[in-house]
Amino acid sequence: AIARQGELRRNGHDVSLSINLSNKAFEDPELFNKIEMAIRLSKANAEKLIFEINETTEISDIAATKKIMTRIQGLGCQFSLDDFGVGFSSLGHLTSLPFEYVKIDGSFVTDLANNSDNKALVNALSEVAISFNMLTVAEFVDSIQTLKILRLAKINYAQGYLIGKPSETIPVELPDFFRANEFKRSNRYSM
Repeated sequence: AIARQGELRRNGHDVSLSINLSNKAFEDPELFNKIEMAIRLSKANAEKLIFEINETTEISDIAATKKIMTRIQGLGCQFSLDDFGVGFSSLGHLTSLPFEYVKIDGSFVTDLANNSDNKALVNALSEVAISFNMLTVAEFVDSIQTLKILRLAKINYAQGYLIGKPSETIPVELPDFFRANEFKRSNRYSM
């Protein structure tokens, strides 16, 4: 994925890519060196790389993980807590690890327009993220109505079929509602 971002950048598309990291990745003593080398060799824009850690991931050594995350952030990369709200470790991870983003789990976004419980949870999760000075991403966004509700909840970014279906290529054309300037383009893609 790092090489892909470098390739896209060389072709005039300096987009952000999100890359999932497992807890096993943090057990690799060469993780930082591998990421640094991949960025250097591919000429990727480190500031456009966001590494995602699933909130349900069991992190055995918080201090060591924080140290590695901080070193990777020193390259310009960022971190996101994925599936925020579904696990019991969320708040512990938020207070212990240096995340820039939280990605609200799609189970709370699905049927948002018709589910007052999910609406309350999304608003609460957004407020928690704001209080920690983190940006938010909502998964599973599939309608303009859901996107408008998320906007009112102060969610920063959206991911889902409304924005674009999973694809091997990064689309250059935007959906009509982005061209109408009703919503900002985020240039964020997950891999």
